[in-house]
Amino acid sequence: MVRMSHGDIEVVFKPIETRAVSTSNKVLLDVARECGIPVRADCGGIGVCGKCRVRFETIDGELSKPTQSELNILGEKSIAEGYRLACQVKLISGRFIIYIPSESIIQKYRSADIGLEKPLVLKPAINIYRVRPSKPTLNHPYPDLDRVVEEIKKALAVDEVGIPLEILRELPEILRKADWDIDVVLWSGKKIVDVRPHIDSFKPYGLAIDIGTSRVVVHLVDLLSGETIAIESMVNPQTVYGADIISRLVYASRSVENLQKLHTVIVNSINTLIEKIVNRVSISLDQIYEAVVVCNTVMHH
Repeated sequence: MVRMSHGDIEVVFKPIETRAVSTSNKVLLDVARECGIPVRADCGGIGVCGKCRVRFETIDGELSKPTQSELNILGEKSIAEGYRLACQVKLISGRFIIYIPSESIIQKYRSADIGLEKPLVLKPAINIYRVRPSKPTLNHPYPDLDRVVEEIKKALAVDEVGIPLEILRELPEILRKADWDIDVVLWSGKKIVDVRPHIDSFKPYGLAIDIGTSRVVVHLVDLLSGETIAIESMVNPQTVYGADIISRLVYASRSVENLQKLHTVIVNSINTLIEKIVNRVSISLDQIYEAVVVCNTVMHH
């Protein structure tokens, strides 16, 4: 039994048997979204597509009056039979049992996740170099960083090599634990982005992330060979706020909160896919050094 305070509304969604308690005077579509129910809103919830049609099986309370959009799309007869548009009807107070037809739910579907791979000349920004600097002695008491940078300069013929402060702080301990045999990960041959004890099997990885209108796809790529190691994908969670780009623009333009919702769900989806992919291939997140994200202009901004 769900305990309700004054002013709350209780909803049971069928056939998925999900129960929700929310505040009064809230649009039904927002209640469904809060429960993670992917009700279609192809128009972005402005009441013009009619894809979010639901049926109230039990009404023990008060609903908002049908809007003009509902009258135009559903008609008085369907409304009398309990049909409403989730993006238009507000739950004022009471308890409701609502049936969501399958056509009003965003369906999972397959996409061309694999894509095409062409032979390429690899020029990754990330490269690994094995460095074995000399150990300090009383006759040669040079700083650890100078010893490492000197070896890198010899190998790459570069003038300057940068290093972040957080890596510099860990460098002395790593060198001694590794007995002065380390792998240095360089970005563009100029900046140290990681230092770790040398392991022959160590590989750096990158991510290729495609944020599509309907689907998000993440590829894990071996930066040494260019091989795609694994792929994970999911339906773009922004689809519940609009099936197309224009609908999402309309939704985002209504408020800063709406824009933040779109931002949050897409970031969370990417993080979820990354977590799945590293668990599946048994690597750690700190082996991923680079990511490339592709998307259309609306998704980008």
